[in-house]
Amino acid sequence: MATHRVQIMLVAEDRQHECFTRRLLAARGYAMRAVRVRLAPRGRGSAEQHVRELFAREAAAFRSKSYQHYKALITITDADNLTVEERRRTLEEQLNPGRGTDEPVIFVIPKRNIETWIHALRGHDANETDKYPRLIFPSACTQEARRMDQWCRAGHHAMLPSMRMACEELKRMPRNK
Repeated sequence: MATHRVQIMLVAEDRQHECFTRRLLAARGYAMRAVRVRLAPRGRGSAEQHVRELFAREAAAFRSKSYQHYKALITITDADNLTVEERRRTLEEQLNPGRGTDEPVIFVIPKRNIETWIHALRGHDANETDKYPRLIFPSACTQEARRMDQWCRAGHHAMLPSMRMACEELKRMPRNK
């Protein structure tokens, strides 16, 4: 029997980010079991800060020879009150050397938060400044994650700017074999 190797490392703020990203990857043909997840601990300060710190450790490991079985490192964190570019820079600062053009280190940064994307993907008018309600069950985003994949592939006109940027980032994903 062949042993299963993790292919993707996911660093996320919380379960909602994890669920959405896992389902988005599943829509793209990746097995959910192929994803290893590192979450920011609940109730212990800023989730964004924890994600930055986790990302720095995982990026160093991802680049080491012992992690060669990983195909991609994905980090998902909300932009909150920053711009997507400002949040991206806070992650880039954790990399030494910086991210290579073809390196499969992927930043998924919803503006204002992941609930904004879910609201828009459900067909509602959404903007990137208002707050939208959390889902009662984080896993209740399967259809929205599939729709995000469809919108990325089609270049859908209704995408928010942060969604377009995430679609561009996802092009860094290696082909799933």
